[in-house]
Amino acid sequence: MILADSGFWIALGNKRDRHHYAARGALDRFSAEGFVSTWPVLTEVTHLLSARVSVAQSVAFVDSIARGACEIPEPPADALFRAHALMSRYRDLPTDLA
Repeated sequence: MILADSGFWIALGNKRDRHHYAARGALDRFSAEGFVSTWPVLTEVTHLLSARVSVAQSVAFVDSIARGACEIPEPPADALFRAHALMSRYRDLPTDLA
């Protein structure tokens, strides 16, 4: 499984993104291994695709995830406590929930 963050999905869904072709290459190269991501990443990607590209591209992204382009595991019950601990520890670095 390949962990895919927002940057990958946004580049993939935006042909004007400077990393679009690299993301396409990664998709082709690693799709057999499968991709995994998180609910916060999906939320961020749909928002940014709608704002920067189009609502249609955001809808297409959600459709591709729903059809199995990526596995989205349910977070463990203590996920927010762990996120809080990490975000507090690294508060001087750029971080967010996604």
